[in-house]
Amino acid sequence: MLEDISIYKDVRKNAKCPCGSGEIFKKCCMNEYRDANKHKSKAILSSYSPLKPLNDEDKEFFVNFYEKLFIFSHQYRNNSDIIFAGDADDSMLDFMSREREYFYENIDEIIASYIEKKNPTTPQLELLKNIQEAKYSEYILMSHSENSAVLMDFEQNFYNVQGLESSFNKIFKHTNKYIGIETAVIAYQNCYIADGIYGVFELDSKAFKELDQIPYTQPKINYSKDGDITILPLLIHFSLFCDAENFQEMEDIVLTKIPAAFAKGLLSLFDEIYSQSKNIVPAFFRSTDLAHELNDEEGDHKFSIMIGGTPVTNFEKGNRDKVIPYEIMANYYQQKPLKDSASKSVYENIQQSKSSFSGTFENLSSFYTMIGMVNIFQDDVDDFLEFLEHFNKYKHREEFMVGVDNLFEELSKEFGFNMSAIFLGVGIELDSIHSEIDEYRDVMIKLDGASMKEVRKYSVTKGK
Repeated sequence: MLEDISIYKDVRKNAKCPCGSGEIFKKCCMNEYRDANKHKSKAILSSYSPLKPLNDEDKEFFVNFYEKLFIFSHQYRNNSDIIFAGDADDSMLDFMSREREYFYENIDEIIASYIEKKNPTTPQLELLKNIQEAKYSEYILMSHSENSAVLMDFEQNFYNVQGLESSFNKIFKHTNKYIGIETAVIAYQNCYIADGIYGVFELDSKAFKELDQIPYTQPKINYSKDGDITILPLLIHFSLFCDAENFQEMEDIVLTKIPAAFAKGLLSLFDEIYSQSKNIVPAFFRSTDLAHELNDEEGDHKFSIMIGGTPVTNFEKGNRDKVIPYEIMANYYQQKPLKDSASKSVYENIQQSKSSFSGTFENLSSFYTMIGMVNIFQDDVDDFLEFLEHFNKYKHREEFMVGVDNLFEELSKEFGFNMSAIFLGVGIELDSIHSEIDEYRDVMIKLDGASMKEVRKYSVTKGK
């Protein structure tokens, strides 16, 4: 039915269903059709960008240089240093709008002349090269937010462009879902930009219907000419301890009560050189469930959607922070209750402990993972993996455990019972869960009867 739902559009509920079943519409496909229409109306092409936005200095450099280039183009065209302006109310934007078509029609010779006469700096030469390769054309504005937008050309190439001086929300106040614009898309720094000059043209109703279908094709969006961006999961593994009486309460706490400040501090420990951007969910997910539910072909697909979709959903809901609330992740993955999980043996231990002891409770532990997402150019993946190996060494582990100890000391005071955590390690694959748990268990067997102080020492000294 979903392949062509238009056949149901004007069917009355008591008419024969167009699917050919012989049933009336309301007893056959009507509910599915309504659900499909609801789903259809929610489909959007996200303007989320994993790239770091341009800073103010970069924006100013481009705008000032682009203006000078258009002034030179005007002088080149008229073979004169005199600028022939329009009326007295003309702005620089008006002037550039008039000059732009001539500039891009004659771009090679104008830039060659500019280089010859102006002796540009190295940054200016690099920008000139990118402007020379710019695509000045008509586009469809598919979606936009404050600082980024998605443009589609008429060959169905998609570009995520970053804003310059004005927000896209202020520039495009049209009520139409899609807007036809004429602009230049230019590679600049680590991203694409539109040059800030927009001519608008009308789209007919047929175009709107066709454009509505595009989000379902999941088109590839170009963020930068430097290469494809890949999303790597960042998995940070722990063992958590508390007494059996409070274990299930601890689960609720670590799923929804981990402070965003801790997650931000955690992210600050990871290198910025290779990753374009990073996000993290400030919640501890049960490691054994992640490994059990997501470590097969179907699970890999679900995991990739989860890692890729969570930052996008966070963006679409208006959150611009690197820390993503658990409620956003829950759209893609929800932790099961302990008694229904792959760690149900812990639940059974809790019940046994409660029935076997009077007044005192056994100290229990289980394994948890924090989930992050790293956006990185494909060519930088090997370097990033090398960095993660370095991260697992002694210096970083010591620094990390200080933050972990402080976090659980605060949580213990706030909720009135002792919780503690051991940092096991970091990885980018679900298999890292098994390897970290197995290594930890081997050490615990050797440290039979060890105090918590000795166990903590394992976490810090493991990377030596």
